[in-house]
Amino acid sequence: FASELLPALLKWVDEGAIDDDIRHPLCVAAALQVFYTILAKLASFDWVSTLCNESELNFVRLTIHCALKSLCSEEGAGIISPLRLAAMKVLLTVIANKQNLGEYLQPDEIRHAVVAVRGASNRDESQEVRTLAFEILPYLEHVIDS
Repeated sequence: FASELLPALLKWVDEGAIDDDIRHPLCVAAALQVFYTILAKLASFDWVSTLCNESELNFVRLTIHCALKSLCSEEGAGIISPLRLAAMKVLLTVIANKQNLGEYLQPDEIRHAVVAVRGASNRDESQEVRTLAFEILPYLEHVIDS
């Protein structure tokens, strides 16, 4: 089930810009929430290389990319909090499963992630988003310092 659903959800989120049509912020948030829920239950990415036709490395990179893309979206300003919350949950799950994000991100991508998460921790309208961002930030900053 996960081997079919999760790659399809990631591909859908990654394929285009978040907008008010096909990739409405609430639809992307729902997709990321499903992704987060399943990934949290699986508690690893070990299944990717055996059940999917792609490498674990590429899958984790795409997961992080989709979460950061959603976190940085400005589309749908009044309804953006659910999207950012789902993105933060996905990032937190990746960090829980893959402690060293440096294996999956280039230095400029890590810096971009730190800026995005730091911004969310300081100014997001949702207390939940700010709390998760505050928890994630030390892990990202540690990757930069390593």
